[in-house]
This record gives sequence, structure tokens and C-alpha cells, in this order.
Amino acid sequence: MNEQERDRFLDQPLVGAIATVRADGAPAVVPVWYRWHAGTVLVWSEATFPWVRRLADEPRVALAVFEHTTPLRAVYVRGTATVRTGSLAELWDEIRPIVARYVPAEEVESTMASYDTGDAKAMVTITPTSIRAQANAG
Repeated sequence: MNEQERDRFLDQPLVGAIATVRADGAPAVVPVWYRWHAGTVLVWSEATFPWVRRLADEPRVALAVFEHTTPLRAVYVRGTATVRTGSLAELWDEIRPIVARYVPAEEVESTMASYDTGDAKAMVTITPTSIRAQANAG
């Protein structure tokens, strides 16, 4: 997969699997919605989720995005994560484009409103240190 094919692949609303490092050194993997933007991966989550809290101690992450049918194309990103926290209102303009990738246009606002629990949100930016794209990962 060349760079343009990779970018088109990452523009699809596929779920990513992000791996963080636990305190005992073991990997922990969770599914995430993401957005590939200007050479970085943007992910949002609840600030209190364990995978987000782990980034304060160990910012190295890996992200896998892959198809669930043949030819099983995939992109693997390794990088360093930075985290900004705030209310949904404070991060709205960054979270909304991510949500809009995964839900129908007429449901974006109501979906966003359903996340307004009053809890802090986290915007995670992954700056890649390596990217590997495979046209046939199976």
C-alpha cells in the first residue's frame, strides 16, 4: 500500500485497536474511534479510562486499524501519545469530527449529547514514530 492508499484506508470509519503499556509491562488493548489528520492519529475517550490514565506514565502506544474481510488490509502505527483533557464543550470541535466518521450525519448531535455526562474527556494525539501498511495482512 502506498502513502495515498494508506491515507484513503485510514479515512474509512474502521475501528482501531490501541495498545498501551500497563505498569507491569504487559500490553493492554482497547477498541477506539479515531481520525487520521495531518499525519497524526486523534482519539477521544473518557479521561478516567485506564488506558488514558496509563499514558501519563508511559506515552508509547501502538494502533492497529484493519479490515475484517479479505484481503485484510491493515495499518500499524507506533508512536507517542499526548493527552489534553477538558469538558465535552471544551473539546467539542475536536471530538465531533471523530464521531461524525462513525454515525449517520443526522445522529451526530444526539450522539455527542449522549456523551455529555459531566465527566472530563480526553483528546489523545498520537505522533507516529513508525507506520506500516499492508495490502494483505492475513
